[in-house]
Amino acid sequence: MMMWQDWVIMFVQWGFILSLIPTVRDPLAKPPFATCVGTVGGLAVMTFCFATLGMWASVMSLSVMTVLWGVIGYQRYAIDSADRERSGERAEPAPVMRS
Repeated sequence: MMMWQDWVIMFVQWGFILSLIPTVRDPLAKPPFATCVGTVGGLAVMTFCFATLGMWASVMSLSVMTVLWGVIGYQRYAIDSADRERSGERAEPAPVMRS
């Protein structure tokens, strides 16, 4: 038997999923890469928690949202990499200044 809370959480998450679609489709409007990585990590933890509670509808919608944030993160990474190549930046980190 499914809990009513599972259905409510699932429908709210589908609203969030629909709101992410313009970000996925836009070629340049992406949040920072670190934001994407943090969001994917948090969503993965929530997915695990909901799975342990048997809230399978929420698990499925959270899984979709986690994948979408991963796609957005990949897109941001690709944009940042292309920008670095165009500007001639080196991929190595900057040297650390020691005092």
